Amino acid sequence: MAHNRFLVLLMLAFSLGVPLQTVFSSELSAHSLGFRIFYVIFFTAIMLCFMLVVQVVVQVLWVIFKKNRGVVGAHELEIRDDGLVERTEVNESLHRWEGFHKIGSTRKCLYIFVTDNIVYYLPLKSFASAQDAKQFTDEIRRRSHLEGTNTR
Repeated sequence: MAHNRFLVLLMLAFSLGVPLQTVFSSELSAHSLGFRIFYVIFFTAIMLCFMLVVQVVVQVLWVIFKKNRGVVGAHELEIRDDGLVERTEVNESLHRWEGFHKIGSTRKCLYIFVTDNIVYYLPLKSFASAQDAKQFTDEIRRRSHLEGTNTR
């Protein structure tokens, strides 16, 4: 959900909209400006926490009931001439080089954005060495024509 911009904007609008609507349409409008600002911040935080808890519960239930088994678990990525192949215990996918969106990295992780909504998070510790991680990243950048891109 965090990578879907529409859902993030919807969540923020709902989290801010409900407290703002309450402040302007109730007896709270008679309170001081400081109190109304605190009210909006406090209830926006509560709404965001509630939505986060709901999302975590849904994810935990998916794991418990083995939904999306191809998402959670071991993944193997292979660089081939026709694209990047991802394998799990239940599926195999080919992502063609022409469709790659961007590549980013931090000190601990490599992010491969195959599309806006499909992202591979590769912990750098999953590589045998820092040199192997760099070679893997450079090869993906070269093949996908994303040389020189590094988003943080």
